[in-house]
Amino acid sequence: MKKIFFVLSVLFLVNIASAYSQNTTEDQRKKITYPEAREADIIWKKRVIRKIDLRVKMNQPLVHIGAQLYLDRTSLPQETFKSIMDFSTFLENEGASTNSMPAVGISNIESKLFTKDIQLYDGSKWPFTKKADVAGLFRDGLELRRLDSLNSVQLIESVIDKFEQINSYLIFEEWYFDSKYSRMFVRILGLSPLLEVEKEGGQKASKRLFWIRYDDIRDSFINCSVFNPHNDKLRMSLDDVFQKRYFESVIMGEENVQGNRMLDEIYSDVRDPKERIRLIEIERKRIEEEIFNFEHDVWEY
Repeated sequence: MKKIFFVLSVLFLVNIASAYSQNTTEDQRKKITYPEAREADIIWKKRVIRKIDLRVKMNQPLVHIGAQLYLDRTSLPQETFKSIMDFSTFLENEGASTNSMPAVGISNIESKLFTKDIQLYDGSKWPFTKKADVAGLFRDGLELRRLDSLNSVQLIESVIDKFEQINSYLIFEEWYFDSKYSRMFVRILGLSPLLEVEKEGGQKASKRLFWIRYDDIRDSFINCSVFNPHNDKLRMSLDDVFQKRYFESVIMGEENVQGNRMLDEIYSDVRDPKERIRLIEIERKRIEEEIFNFEHDVWEY
């Protein structure tokens, strides 16, 4: 009887230790460095821009439906803004309303930006052209109102209300073939959230808010858990989703001699919408096959 009690006690302690280990290591993950790449070893390179639609079924783990930023799971839109803005001062006491909360306005929000470590870039042109207008971004893009007093819960809800309008992202990535490893690599260089806006006549369009370098926010993405549809015990981080290519996307453009214009800009002169869509799909397939065939053609079979 004593032996059975001892064995059960040991198993119970092991389960507690494993659970504690899982909870404590989630916030202590470290990013895996990329393989070292010498410029002399890179014999081929292509830069493309993709679009991730968060409404697609495969991309739904990137969306967390919740009005609070401090839950155990997060979403890509929430974490993107958490990476560039410090919400910790507004999340004291689990978001409870207190009289000591500061007045929140555009100038106060700007003071909470991590401008030293993370730079935002203008979203109207090709990536990383110039620094973005942060004040204009939050005033026009997210419509944060200038109020005299605002408690923490109201601030979070004001931000979250506009997160649902960010339903897609642009990804700026670089594909290259490294002769040292004899294989193709891909690195994500930047992200750009797209805000859904309504034009005159009720037509919906997407507005690029800003570009942000992926390396600047990767440390934050590593410790952000998202839903794993295959195994709830094994949590995935946002960085895992991007590094393991666990998302669905379409190519929107590549570097070209036409001023790096997007595919929809190149074929904007085609009046027939069906023909324009067909030409864009053909060009997307051509770019995909070019990336795939280069590595495939290196080898003999």
